[in-house]
Amino acid sequence: CPLTEAKLADRQQLTVLEYGLMDFATFFTHNPSDYDRLVKAIEKTLAAYEPRLKDIKIVIMPPEESHIHSELQVGLDARLDATLLMDKVEEPISFFIKGGQTGELKIVSE
Repeated sequence: CPLTEAKLADRQQLTVLEYGLMDFATFFTHNPSDYDRLVKAIEKTLAAYEPRLKDIKIVIMPPEESHIHSELQVGLDARLDATLLMDKVEEPISFFIKGGQTGELKIVSE
């Protein structure tokens, strides 16, 4: 059975049982507090499972004002900024994460 968000938050270390992100189906695309929960979850997951990244920062891109009242937006876009560690070289990276209406994610480099 899947662990709840609260139970995951209480765990000190993540294991392969928790690999990936939690279900965000209950998040609302126009709710800033849900943005904060989403940012923390993504940053925690990347820190746990991607040791080549440090100084991870996720920024949620709010829906455009023109879409707020005209239609329900299902996906969200975000930006990932971090430092990539390769041997002794540190390289700043930035990617845009485009969330689609069917749940697919596309990573777009600048």
